[in-house]
Amino acid sequence: VEYEVLDGVIDLGYRQLPSLAGVRVSAGVEELELTGNRLDESAIACVLEDADAGARLASLSLRKNLLEGAARVTAAAACAGITTLVLRDNLLSECPPLDALRHLTHLDISYNGIRSLEPLARAPPCLAELYAAKNKIRRAEGIANRASLRVLELGSNRLRTMEGMEGLGALEELWLGSNKITVADPDVLRAMPRLRRLSLQANRLTSTAALAALGPAEGAGAGCGAPLEELSVSQNGVERLEGLDGLPVLLLDAADNPIGSLDGLADLPQLEDLWLNDTKVPVSALEGLADALRASLPTLSTVYLERTPAGASPVYHQRLVDALPALAQIDAEQLQKHGRAAS
Repeated sequence: VEYEVLDGVIDLGYRQLPSLAGVRVSAGVEELELTGNRLDESAIACVLEDADAGARLASLSLRKNLLEGAARVTAAAACAGITTLVLRDNLLSECPPLDALRHLTHLDISYNGIRSLEPLARAPPCLAELYAAKNKIRRAEGIANRASLRVLELGSNRLRTMEGMEGLGALEELWLGSNKITVADPDVLRAMPRLRRLSLQANRLTSTAALAALGPAEGAGAGCGAPLEELSVSQNGVERLEGLDGLPVLLLDAADNPIGSLDGLADLPQLEDLWLNDTKVPVSALEGLADALRASLPTLSTVYLERTPAGASPVYHQRLVDALPALAQIDAEQLQKHGRAAS
């Protein structure tokens, strides 16, 4: 295999290589990029096992290869001081052992056939980002009480609850879309005081009341809850929004729900984007817009209500323009001054 080392990187991505004959990880190599090849566990492990004694490989990307297992890879990678390991889009049925990777901060095992995250219980405490989307995971094992975890992606799995996500006090991003979760757990959410992005889209929620756990505690002042900026509860079974009072969200996506009113939106003082398309918001809601969205009037700049009864009204566009002084976009239309659509 012909290659060169540029700025500490060996980039052999998308070459469809079946082996790595002739590749050597020397002392100056910090990143090995092997995405888009046809490599198995043995081919990758051999290169890592033969690395120079002084090698300090920080990043290893094995996305889109043919790995059916990775135990030998993680064992060999441990000697190189790996901090970033990408095993996304392979043929893994098990999460590999991680206990030897003492410096691991970023792990991506998405798009495999993994059923259990139990090996994460022995992952190093410094793990900060975990991506495990599109697997066959039923429980969030090995994750609770991880003090350094900032990003957790478990979308497109088989989760029915948020069990196992307790004690994640440093978490900033939680992605749980496309699971089978019926109720958001307020105790789990309350223990996430730094959460900025939360996605619960495409689950089986019928209520958003538990989201009040992210807001300020009773009697506390504004700004005392989680600094939540983006919230998605789209594609669920929610009929009425609740539990959102005081949340500092900039973007709220509640599209594609059977929501039948604008109730529950009056106290969102920083809201900029509101997505309620494909809901059942009625024409009558257009008459009370300013009151229904009163705390958001100075900030709300984008509203999606297309494919709703309200959005089908001939006065839809004008009612929004009249009620919302900061409005700059209605559905996909950018507005010019005075509420006219940009050409």
